[in-house]
This record gives sequence, C-alpha cells and structure tokens, in this order.
Amino acid sequence: MMDAEGIPRIIIGMVGKCTISATFGIIFVYTAELYPTPLRGVAVGICALSARIGGMVCPLVFILSVIWTPIPLVLFTIVSILTAILSFFLPETKGLRMP
Repeated sequence: MMDAEGIPRIIIGMVGKCTISATFGIIFVYTAELYPTPLRGVAVGICALSARIGGMVCPLVFILSVIWTPIPLVLFTIVSILTAILSFFLPETKGLRMP
C-alpha cells in the first residue's frame, strides 16, 4: 500500500517526465525556427548536446538525496522554473523577415 507521502511524489515525477519528453521533442523544432540558416545546424547540435549532458547528469543528482532527501526535487524544480522564465525573453519571429 502506498503511503500519503509517496503519491504526490509519483504525480510530480510523472508530470515532470511528461514535460521533459515534450520539451525534448519541441526543442529541435523551435531551435530550427529561431536561428537563421547558417547557424541552424550548430544551434540544433548545441541543444542536442545540452539535452544529452542533462540526461547524463540527472541520475547523479539523486545521489545528493543522501545529504537532504528532497534536494533532487528542489534542484529540478528550480531549474525548470528558471528555464520557463528565461523562455519568455526569447524573440518572437512571427511576421518578421528572417535574415
């Protein structure tokens, strides 16, 4: 039987996994639209590199739970919120002539 503390952790984990999967799929399309053609390949490559590094570091973050149990959730939450806030500063290119 599941304890009362485990259910919210499972829900938060599943929502996080869903949003990470959606973001991973969207980042290639958005990056390709954001940058001009000469930089497009490099920009998509850097985004893919960043995503792969994040995927490699992710399991190591859970080792920090030895120090403080909720620290992995706190770190992932802070990074997610910071990324969401920074995405509002990306330029909108709809209706603009691309270089």
